[in-house]
Amino acid sequence: MTATASIVSGLLFLFATPLGVFLYNDLRTGPLLKYYALALIFHCLCLVYRGYFHGLDRVAPLAFADLTETFGETVFILLFLLTGPRPPLRVETAGRILAIGFLLGEVTCFTALFLYDRYRIRPSLVNAAAQPVSGRKLLPLLRSSFPLMAQQLILSLARIAESILLPKLLAKGGLSQTQIAHDLGEYWEMATPFLLFPLFLFSPVSTLILPATARATVKNKLPVYFQKLRCLLGGALLYSLGACLLLLKFARPLSLLLYRTTNATRYLPYLLPALPFIIMNNLLIPVAEGLGKQLFLLRATLVLIFVKTGLTAAFVPLPAFGLAGAAWGLTISQALLFCLLLKETFFTVVPGTKWFFLFKTKFLHLPKP
Repeated sequence: MTATASIVSGLLFLFATPLGVFLYNDLRTGPLLKYYALALIFHCLCLVYRGYFHGLDRVAPLAFADLTETFGETVFILLFLLTGPRPPLRVETAGRILAIGFLLGEVTCFTALFLYDRYRIRPSLVNAAAQPVSGRKLLPLLRSSFPLMAQQLILSLARIAESILLPKLLAKGGLSQTQIAHDLGEYWEMATPFLLFPLFLFSPVSTLILPATARATVKNKLPVYFQKLRCLLGGALLYSLGACLLLLKFARPLSLLLYRTTNATRYLPYLLPALPFIIMNNLLIPVAEGLGKQLFLLRATLVLIFVKTGLTAAFVPLPAFGLAGAAWGLTISQALLFCLLLKETFFTVVPGTKWFFLFKTKFLHLPKP
């Protein structure tokens, strides 16, 4: 895996400029692709470490790594934005800042996992005898992991396709190349971080859910486990609604503080409805993985991409919508994915689950005659 990532990363780094021109028709994307090419190697190393710690049933370093990754990326961006007065940033400068922040986040995550392995895991494995694993034993593992690999590949290709499709759709709406770059910079680099920032609280939790679900399945304790998970989902829903209200109220001063402009806040009314579904989906996806529903996740990913792409292609070219159409596509597709995940987890494992299952209260139950 690491060797493949190194080859892909090297090719992407060497041909970043022609790829940027071919895919995005913009020379300015070349340097950004070089940063992401370097980040690809560290990202794959982090994935290897994550699988390694999952196999050892060590979930604490996984949660810690998620926090350090977010911390490393966020601290760099905030330090750059807050150190002294600056004129309004150009689009390519803002993109380079975010690309470097992403690279530093991956480096921070890898460093945290490496140090934990070096000083906490390796000393306890010094006297452990290593047993060779035959190729026949690896084949079932590879077959079972194929749907997840295909899912991640499809998601990556979908993100690339979206970055190519949106400029073309905006051009159909009559925008110039300068306007397209400006609007996409506000949408991707300013408005979207507001949407994703509240995820920091539940990203480590989602890392812990997969092994917990697998243990509950093996011990035949899924009903009790799902009762706890229901409370977690209810708390996630309340948290996300509160985060939406706070962002709507304080988005303008925050935008002025970070970006020295409030243009990005115009997309928040269309993006924030997706936040509750994104947070709950991040909790339900590892549940489905722990239940062994990899093929379902692959099919659900295809449905998600089809719906999101269809809505984006239909509404973005319309001048009345623009990138708000892409935001609505994100919200509707995440809501649909939540319904599919809910049906495949709670409604399948726990028969008789009601639509109001997140908040168990006697006032929601009709009295029996």
